[in-house]
Amino acid sequence: MQLPVILLSALALASSQGVRTPTAETEGISVDAPATFVVGNRSNDGRINLVELVRPPETVDSWSELISVVTIMHATEGTTLNEFYPMWRDGYRGTCPGPNEAVARGTVDGRPALKATFHCPVDPQTGKPESLTVIFIQGEVNLLSVQLAFRRSMTNADLALVQKVQKTLKVCDARDNACFARRATGFLSNG
Repeated sequence: MQLPVILLSALALASSQGVRTPTAETEGISVDAPATFVVGNRSNDGRINLVELVRPPETVDSWSELISVVTIMHATEGTTLNEFYPMWRDGYRGTCPGPNEAVARGTVDGRPALKATFHCPVDPQTGKPESLTVIFIQGEVNLLSVQLAFRRSMTNADLALVQKVQKTLKVCDARDNACFARRATGFLSNG
């Protein structure tokens, strides 16, 4: 069983009448997370829309596995995926010195996407290893991402979870009910 996480600023779904251009408030990402995860945090400050999922009894303050679904609203007005990723990566490197990094370019629903996997030998804040896979998608108006983090070296079960979740990714407009019913393309690597 899956827990569908549809991160959109406007969750009121109106019936679609013709093709509409997504807006910052309606464009988001749909991802199916295992039903063993629950929403631990949901926030929207008008610029960043965030949902964080954990496995109970863990919390977003104390977790071993965390799935974060993020919409950076109005991203195309300022920063593209190719501009944003190096800044984000440098920020991550600042919190965890010396991570191993693997990057793959691809698409989600025909939109440019980038998948990065990091392994931090020791996170200075927790004293534990941390593994992170993040998929960034350049939407029409927003920059979208899904992050799967593990406070340990990535296990085969963790890799399977990453693969399972990445296959469910869809870029959707909240006003397009058909989007939620259609089959996901997921992350498709360019090479």
